[in-house]
Amino acid sequence: MAMKQEYDIAIVGGGIIGSALAAALMANTRCAGLRVALIDAAPELPAASVVCGQFDPRVVALSNASRSLLQQAGVWADIVAERACPYLHMHVWDAEGTGNIQFNSNELQRDSLGHIVENSVLQRALRARLARGDGYAQVDVCAAKLVESITAPVTDPFGNASGPTQLHFVSGETVRAQLVLAVDGANSSLREMAGLTTREWEYGHTAIVTTVRTEQPHNFTAWQRFTQQGPIAFLPLCDNPEGEHVSADDLANKVANFCSLVWSVESNKAEALMALTEQEFCAQLSREFEYKLGAVEWADKRVAIALKQRHAKTYFVPSLALVGDAAHTIHPLAGLGANLGLADASILVNEIARACERKLPLTDTSILRRYQRQRQGENLGVMVTMEGFKRLFAADDPAIRWARNSGMRWLNNAGWLKNKMVSIVAG
Repeated sequence: MAMKQEYDIAIVGGGIIGSALAAALMANTRCAGLRVALIDAAPELPAASVVCGQFDPRVVALSNASRSLLQQAGVWADIVAERACPYLHMHVWDAEGTGNIQFNSNELQRDSLGHIVENSVLQRALRARLARGDGYAQVDVCAAKLVESITAPVTDPFGNASGPTQLHFVSGETVRAQLVLAVDGANSSLREMAGLTTREWEYGHTAIVTTVRTEQPHNFTAWQRFTQQGPIAFLPLCDNPEGEHVSADDLANKVANFCSLVWSVESNKAEALMALTEQEFCAQLSREFEYKLGAVEWADKRVAIALKQRHAKTYFVPSLALVGDAAHTIHPLAGLGANLGLADASILVNEIARACERKLPLTDTSILRRYQRQRQGENLGVMVTMEGFKRLFAADDPAIRWARNSGMRWLNNAGWLKNKMVSIVAG
């Protein structure tokens, strides 16, 4: 779609978070009349359909809070119609001892703890929703548009912009918007253009992601083994080629042996694992995972992703805010990255809707201050917690190992605290 020259909101970055943000604005009655541009450097997504037994190696472990946002945005039914795998249980254990924790959706009186959804499935559903239109805000999806530079607006003494932000594109086009949302990923170019700095450090770890088929069914359980090298996660996948909703009662009758693998290891070991043949890799993975699901019989093409933690010191400058990975990236050991980004989107939509309701201009700095106040502390808290988990399970000290395993066993028996913990993670 051709870009117009004037918009109320320009969302730069058309991935999952940016597309979800646009769809949520479209679905919000208080945002009626807003003109929104979803601008992406990538070309339009090709039309594709789910293929039985072939899975995208990149998946999202959607929490129930994220599912609620997607339901409100009008895309959840389309996601389920294509393919989504609920997980009813979580099993976490320590490779260096006997400590383990099990979580069960029945204990929380929920239909699931979350859903594993392939990135491509989620993205297609979001783009299909945007293409249908029929919402309150008007959204133009502008593909293959690369931002070259930005011109910041003049601000008053209170930080409010006196005019629009200008986005200048490689194509020579210019777009003006009252509010710019940078959702262009971990290596955000808009973050750099706006002069927003980050605190970041290398983990020295690489995540190997792929799809595997196991000898035994996964029983709709998310499995995670913590080792000194890093966590190994098997996330359940299931075919749903005809679009039927898989209810909890039907799950026991379905045989599901496919899992999405996320194996975090030190980078030098990752290089060696990537060099193995499929047969060698499956054998090594089976041993490392303690044959919890029997032998790993098959592995799809592997993808290696270097891991880095990053957090923006501030999330905004006047009329421009960072969202999702542009503001924060964390270790994938709990699968929380996309959920944090969707939570950012949810809060931003609420703040924009609140401003529309109160007839505040979108250049009013209070919108982004309220967004930052609600999200920055929570995101940082999750990042610190995940870093603590990573260091705790990497420790080789016998006293720490004993305390770690004892703590896991105690938590597993402390029903109310365990349920509170998983309730927070599951949303």
